[in-house]
Amino acid sequence: MRQLTSLVLGWLLLALPAFSLTAEQQRLLGRVSEYYRFVDQPGLATWLEDQVSKGQVTFGTLTGKESATMAAVQMRTGTVTINEAMFTRDDFASLVDLGNTLAHERKHTTQSYLGWAMETYKQDLGYGNAYEREGWAEGFRVARATALKLRKDLAKARSSREREIAGQRLKIAVDSWQTLANDWKKESKTYGSFPSNQFVDSDGLSISMEEMAAERTELKKVALDAVVTSKAMVTTYAGRYIGQLSGGASGRFAFQVQSDYSVSGSISGTHQYGSFKGTLQGRVDRDGLVSGQVHGTVSDKSWSEGFTGTFSGRISGSSASGEWTAGAEGIWPSGSWSVTRQ
Repeated sequence: MRQLTSLVLGWLLLALPAFSLTAEQQRLLGRVSEYYRFVDQPGLATWLEDQVSKGQVTFGTLTGKESATMAAVQMRTGTVTINEAMFTRDDFASLVDLGNTLAHERKHTTQSYLGWAMETYKQDLGYGNAYEREGWAEGFRVARATALKLRKDLAKARSSREREIAGQRLKIAVDSWQTLANDWKKESKTYGSFPSNQFVDSDGLSISMEEMAAERTELKKVALDAVVTSKAMVTTYAGRYIGQLSGGASGRFAFQVQSDYSVSGSISGTHQYGSFKGTLQGRVDRDGLVSGQVHGTVSDKSWSEGFTGTFSGRISGSSASGEWTAGAEGIWPSGSWSVTRQ
């Protein structure tokens, strides 16, 4: 299970120097900024970019209880340290987890060091920690907003492949939100409970932790249904397709679809300026839309010229058809193609 939230290091750690980032670390942080904008959190993207430009974000090794967290803030300096042992890949799951964590940590960067000392003292006396509750609440808000945005993306998916990807992303976001809730259930014993009006929905009305739990259950079902349905809609297009050209050129058009949805083949024929031949390279998507490039040569008795063009079309059942061109100018062959599976 991925730990999403972190404990603030507080004054127990020495102030960390602002290390310069490696090219790979800069790339990873750039991906986090892109992710924030993708899930409609531009404020977090701007904040992260500003922190990086000020040298307030670094990668390092967190030890002890913090070793299982993705990031932590040094309250004295406001420096955010990302756990280099946990954030090494920019896959969607890692971006969601770090995105929720940094939302928590951003809240801490707005809090005072003296106030943190007072809240920690109150925590030690058994009165909870308001600063930590604020950080966790921000993580919850961003996790929920992310899941709701991804549900909208799923509703707008135009193809079975897009629907499958959107469903997988929604499931990842809901799972991350659930892990956050599981962690909070344990930490609330130390930090205290949220007030009843801590969270609000899109209409500005209060929403409870129990209602958010019901939302997660419903959203996860939506995500899983989308993935299962999309996979059931996927057609196997593998096979060899052979047919003819028509329109501005005549000849032969043939391609092979592999199990990985890659397409390769050949084209040959004649048109008003001579003969041509070439190769096809492309892909077919989950809905049968095929597209790619054509590379070849047009020649006559006195000349020969290489070309790079395109082809596109749709596979439906045991046949397929579409358009192709060797180039934009009128001298290049182009037209239609039609094939059947052998």
